[in-house]
Amino acid sequence: MQASDPPSETGGERPHKVDSKFDPFRSTGRQGLAGYTQQGMNALHILFKTSRFNLSKVGEHFANRCCFGEDLAAWLRGKLIERKIEGSQPYQEDWGWELPASLGPDSYYLCISGNSDGSSLNEDEGDWRIIVEKKRSLWQRLNGEGRIAPNDEIVRLLEEILSGDPSIRDVHREE
Repeated sequence: MQASDPPSETGGERPHKVDSKFDPFRSTGRQGLAGYTQQGMNALHILFKTSRFNLSKVGEHFANRCCFGEDLAAWLRGKLIERKIEGSQPYQEDWGWELPASLGPDSYYLCISGNSDGSSLNEDEGDWRIIVEKKRSLWQRLNGEGRIAPNDEIVRLLEEILSGDPSIRDVHREE
């Protein structure tokens, strides 16, 4: 996004990291993002199944036909705020939605995307992925500090929130 670009109607764009190897314009969509985060980013993946959120109606404001997750991001933000976790306004990316969140001194990007399973019974039935990326300062990155851990509190809380909803099934981490 250039300084001269107008702000996004969905709350702005996350500035892409200068030292990142991820080029969102060269990506192969959600699969490219997921593969990249597993190899090079400071992130964990939470996967689950549900028909609770929209996977069938492409919004006029979607950057791409695959930008599902707006309703999940809004719902999750509400659940985080209920637990006194700061959740900023979610915004659209070219692969889905992103929800910035903070817990204590730590900040995170919750990257949300979903794929319909093609069920003829319910078009919104499908698989969802939340990539939990922990933000780190340049100093932390240079010194190998501040990496997300399997027992990170925000990951535990997200799993608790998702598992506590009866319409959400098979909550697990991608290994």
